[in-house]
Amino acid sequence: MQLIFIPKTLLKSKLNPTFILLFISNTVYGGPNDERPTTLVPITKDFIARLEDENRYNKYATPTQHKGLATNVSMSMFIEGISSFSAQTMDYQLDVYMYQEWRDERLKHNGSGPLLIRDKEIFNKIWRPDIYFANARQASFQSITEPNFYVWIFPNGRVWYDLRISLVAICMMNLWKYPLDSQTCELRILSYAYPETHLRLRWSKKIKPPIDRNPDIKMPDMRLVDIRMGECNGTYAIGVWSCMTAVFYVEREMLHHIIQTYVPTSLIVVISWFNFWLDIDTAPARVTLSITTLLTIETQANAVKLALPEVSYMKAIDSWMGLCLAFVFGNFQKLLVTWLR
Repeated sequence: MQLIFIPKTLLKSKLNPTFILLFISNTVYGGPNDERPTTLVPITKDFIARLEDENRYNKYATPTQHKGLATNVSMSMFIEGISSFSAQTMDYQLDVYMYQEWRDERLKHNGSGPLLIRDKEIFNKIWRPDIYFANARQASFQSITEPNFYVWIFPNGRVWYDLRISLVAICMMNLWKYPLDSQTCELRILSYAYPETHLRLRWSKKIKPPIDRNPDIKMPDMRLVDIRMGECNGTYAIGVWSCMTAVFYVEREMLHHIIQTYVPTSLIVVISWFNFWLDIDTAPARVTLSITTLLTIETQANAVKLALPEVSYMKAIDSWMGLCLAFVFGNFQKLLVTWLR
């Protein structure tokens, strides 16, 4: 893990947030080929004119289409935040910096350093991978206080694209061990329109690790154990699509459930046993205690059910609540048998 020390003067200054974003990205990742440019060259009118000339540049064609080859796009990610692994809605939230790198020889130039693009209109004149998140329920581009993206175009035609995205991704959880469970949640990344014969995605081999995270990430109910990368290339009816996965391994924190569920229900069961020490002739007190503990256990069980989706299998918490209910109800039955005698 690489620590970043940002000068206090930079944090307290009124500089554009984009400058700080460039500072962090350059410090952590260093750009393509670990090139840390000392000079960023402003975009020129001649370069823009070349982009607008359809005879010199076609933004609808991939960089290697004229060669009959697939364009290789290297990717890496920095997880700024991850939270809200919801069993009720079966999703989780992500805030990520996504880095894409590819080579477009049509964009070669004679500048002394990489061209910096911060204007969306200019960037829209350039071909870029049509990356999307297949299992995202919601996604939004960060634009406060400025659009959170930048592009470097190096003299050799290599393009480095950095943007920040907020996501709500679907994660179908198996809750049969809940709340003693651990979950595996994927984030699937692929091209929307280009099959593998035209565009090939891969995790960056230059940036180690390709998926990094903020060391300060903490969640109230889950613990992030590991992040792994993989491939999910799939065959569809019209072709094979290049696909990558970021896999998040999380474990549920137990302290909350111990305090809110296990300890209270255990105490209720113990309280129901007080019936065994009450005089047999104190029927009203024994009946009141039995019914009160029975209703309290049922209320606790309903509260747990409301926090979880309806599933067709029994969860670990259901077994526990059922056992507690059986103990309390058994005590009530014992009271009735004793009374009838």
